[in-house]
Amino acid sequence: MSHDSYILPFRSSSSGSPSDGILIFFPIVPCLHKLNMLNLEGCNVTAACLDSISALVALAYLNLGRCGLTDDGCDKFSGLKNLKVLNLAFNDITDACLVHLKELVAVDLVPGSLWPVTPQKSRVVHTEVGSNGLRHLSGLTHLETLNLSFTLVTDSGLKKLSGLTALKSLNLDARQITDVGLSALISLTGLVHLDLFGARISDIGTNYLRCFKNLQSLEICGGGLTDVGVKNIKDLRSLTLPNLSQNCNLKQILGVDFRTDRIGVVKCFEFQHK
Repeated sequence: MSHDSYILPFRSSSSGSPSDGILIFFPIVPCLHKLNMLNLEGCNVTAACLDSISALVALAYLNLGRCGLTDDGCDKFSGLKNLKVLNLAFNDITDACLVHLKELVAVDLVPGSLWPVTPQKSRVVHTEVGSNGLRHLSGLTHLETLNLSFTLVTDSGLKKLSGLTALKSLNLDARQITDVGLSALISLTGLVHLDLFGARISDIGTNYLRCFKNLQSLEICGGGLTDVGVKNIKDLRSLTLPNLSQNCNLKQILGVDFRTDRIGVVKCFEFQHK
C-alpha cells in the first residue's frame, strides 16, 4: 500500500454483518482532509482503518456502529479533536476504549438509528462497557445525548455521570440499573428524554424523577411500578410521552388520557395535569 492511500471499508453485502465488508484503497484527494462526516456502519473496520481515519482531523460526525471494532486501535480517536458525533454501538469494545474519548470535550454518543444527527451525540450501546469506564466520560461536559443501553453499567457507575449536567437524553435500558442508580442522577435536571425501559425501578425510585421537571418522554417498563409510583410521575408537567407498559401491578391510572388508533389499539397516553 502506498503512503498516499487511505484504507476505508466498503460493505459488499446488504446483510449488515461486518464480515461481509471488503477493504478498498482510496487515493487521498485534497478535499478529503476537510471531510466532515463519515458513515461506515456495518463495515469491516480494523485497527489499520482507524489509523487512516485518524488523519481526517476535520471529522465532526463518525459512525462506526456494527463494525466489529475491538479496543485495538481505539487510541486513534483521541486525535479527532473536532469530533462531535460518535457512534460505537454494537461493537466488542470495553472500558479500555473510553479512556481515549476523555479529551474529546465536544463529543456526544448517539444511536445509529438517528444518523445523520445534530451535534453533541454519542453511543456505546450493546458493548462490553461497564461502570469503571464511565469515569473517562466524566469530563465530557458538553455531552447532550448518552446511550448506555445493554451495557454492563451498574448503579455504582452512574455516580460518574452526575457532573454531565448538559445531558438532555439518557438511555439506561439495562436490568442491573435500580432505584439506587437513579438517585445518583438527580443533578441532571436538564434531562428531556429518559429511557429506563428494562431498569428495575420501583415506586421508591419515582421520587427521584421529581428532579427532572423538563422531562418530555419517560420509559419505565421493568414491572416494578404500582399506582403509588405513578402519582410521582404524574407531577411531571412537561411529560407528554410516558411509556409504563409491562408494569402489571398498575390498577388505576387516574388522570391519564388513553389515545387509541382507529382499530382500538392503545398507541400512547398523556397525563392530564390538574
